[in-house]
Amino acid sequence: MTKDIEINILELKKLEEQLKIEHIHSEKEKKLLTWLKFLTNPDSMEDSDMKDVREVKMAKEELDKLRQNEREERLAELREKHIMDSHAIEKYGYNNGYNIGLEEGRKEIAKKLLNKNISIKEIIEITGLTKEELENI
Repeated sequence: MTKDIEINILELKKLEEQLKIEHIHSEKEKKLLTWLKFLTNPDSMEDSDMKDVREVKMAKEELDKLRQNEREERLAELREKHIMDSHAIEKYGYNNGYNIGLEEGRKEIAKKLLNKNISIKEIIEITGLTKEELENI
């Protein structure tokens, strides 16, 4: 390595077991243990755990920000989905009501034409109703 950077490769389970057995002596081991706690379960970290390792505290704060942003993003997605669903339901209801209204209007016209003794063939042609639909009026 160089004098500016040091890389530690950790097998977290083995390190955790080792640290339980041995007493921590150096400042370096304390920092390593703090990082180990953070990496294995960041939610369990208390401020007192991070007081001596500023970088872990910064990492925890950044993780919390990212989680908050993800949560806000998910809430925005859910709000947008709700709005789209509401519009779809409204549109369906409007279209359904419109179609029912058209159907009722054609039947009403057919009734009036039948009362005027207009032929069934002409009523079918004018209203677009079928012969069966006319018979059910």
